[in-house]
Amino acid sequence: NSQNARLRRQLAGGGNRNPLSSSSSSSLNKNNDDDDSHGTITALRKKIVLLVERSRTEKDARAKLNRSLSLGDKRVAALSTHIEKLMTFLKNEAVTKTRAVVERDRSQKEVELLRARCHTLSQKSARKERAITELKEGGKILEDQLRLMDEKYMELRLKLDWAR
Repeated sequence: NSQNARLRRQLAGGGNRNPLSSSSSSSLNKNNDDDDSHGTITALRKKIVLLVERSRTEKDARAKLNRSLSLGDKRVAALSTHIEKLMTFLKNEAVTKTRAVVERDRSQKEVELLRARCHTLSQKSARKERAITELKEGGKILEDQLRLMDEKYMELRLKLDWAR
């Protein structure tokens, strides 16, 4: 910045004058030197203006890039936060799913065990029902036999009483 200010002051003051040029030189040399120095000064002024413009556009571009960079950093930070939240959510979901799978497996084993118990109980119940049915039938047969025996006993007693 200080160099730019010094160059601007020099250009505004008519440029650098050559201290080595003598006043005794011819006016033709003076005119040629003035024309050369004037052309050189003009070229330098144009070059300085171009450099200042380039510097300004580079500063503007740098500022714009810094703004977009900071915006990008903010977006990346927001996305990182969001991704962390999603990862936490997915981890919790995985834990919940694992628990659910374990619970389901345990429930399935329990259901299988209960079905097996139910099956054995129904088999025992069926055997008991068959035994009860057989006993009832056996009881009926025995009752019928007892009735027949009672009838025969009564007949024999009657015959015995009649025979006396």
